Amino acid sequence: SIAGHIDDVYEGLNALLAADGVDASRVGIMGFSRGGLLTLQAATERPGTFSAIVAMAPASAKGLLATVLGDTDQIDAPVLVLVSENDLFQDDHVTLTQNVVGALEAEDKHVEHILYGPFGDDGHERFFVVGDYWGDIIAFLSPHL
Repeated sequence: SIAGHIDDVYEGLNALLAADGVDASRVGIMGFSRGGLLTLQAATERPGTFSAIVAMAPASAKGLLATVLGDTDQIDAPVLVLVSENDLFQDDHVTLTQNVVGALEAEDKHVEHILYGPFGDDGHERFFVVGDYWGDIIAFLSPHL
């Protein structure tokens, strides 16, 4: 169940923002799969908090993603969405990613999308470790953070 997970995200975010030396005007958020969904949810529920958003192969979580995408008008930071073209095993993350990009574009938001080539037998595994995509994330985050 995903119940309560967004509360964990906010607990971590609040701790970060309360920490000495943190520049609250330069905070990014990034997540993979369920974390990608939670990243988008946090961005819709806490506008003005993030300077950059990265969602890697966001999960649907039994339709929660569709609900979150109904609130993309609240997102006020640039978004990078990543997925592998063969990320189809657990769910069709390619289509889910296209839905995210489409919802953001419909609201005229700054969104960048990278569809990577296949990764092994299950494209979802591309993001299990820092890998070839990391340079794209750094290039996206650098001008915003």
